[in-house]
Amino acid sequence: DMLMWNAGDTPERAALQILNVIFSAIQFSMRVDSLTKEQAQMVKFWLGFAKEHRKILVESTLKAKEMQNFYPIVYAEDEKECITAIYEIDKIADIDLSKKNFVINASGEDYIYLRAGHKAAVSYVTYDCMGNKIKSGRCEIDCAVRFDVPQSGLAVIE
Repeated sequence: DMLMWNAGDTPERAALQILNVIFSAIQFSMRVDSLTKEQAQMVKFWLGFAKEHRKILVESTLKAKEMQNFYPIVYAEDEKECITAIYEIDKIADIDLSKKNFVINASGEDYIYLRAGHKAAVSYVTYDCMGNKIKSGRCEIDCAVRFDVPQSGLAVIE
């Protein structure tokens, strides 16, 4: 289906339309001249991300977790990178620390939970839905760790 949203939506709410179909061929139908500045920046960021990672998003095998809950966590990966989308609050996504991880926060909250198979120090960068860098640093990750990631934002973890 083609993507559209209410012209008055916040960029975070509008981004959910893109994030809900990020693992497919995106059919964008909004009139570019009707977008707010923030919506246009969000569209540029997320469509750019989808284009840059198309091979993983569209051509790799998807892994979806928790069928009984309508798949609140979806993964796609190759040998070097993993893209994870979290679509529901308080779900814990597993990440593979041997890969570069892109974790999409489509939960509607300003945080996500991540878990690794072993304790390790990682570097991270978080972005809002418009691609603005919010925070970067290093932290320990092992069992479920809360990461502050803006709604419809992205965390990059290595």
